[in-house]
Amino acid sequence: MEERVLDVEEMEQYVAKETNYPLFIVQTVLNTELDFLEEKGLVMDQRPEVEEGSTRIDEEDIIEYILARTMYSEFAISSILEAEETYMLNAGLISQKFEFTMPEKTIMPLIVHRL
Repeated sequence: MEERVLDVEEMEQYVAKETNYPLFIVQTVLNTELDFLEEKGLVMDQRPEVEEGSTRIDEEDIIEYILARTMYSEFAISSILEAEETYMLNAGLISQKFEFTMPEKTIMPLIVHRL
């Protein structure tokens, strides 16, 4: 099977275009997601041998992690993560699309003001 390589810059451009968020916001969200995955020990130099269904990451854990470290709304984060997965699925980098649940009746805010 052919090994596929992720072109990060191309993915970031795709996500920015699909979500209409500025590139720096997309990069911040995706880099924070990468920090989460690194903390969980899921980022490696080479592809690990993983049995199907053996690694489960709750989308809410990722979203909460990013929310706690950025000033972007849950809607913005969910939109960016969903577009990232669409890119990876279309590029053949993942074989399954995961559901990112959007908050109900959200008016696409970008920044959440913390009290």
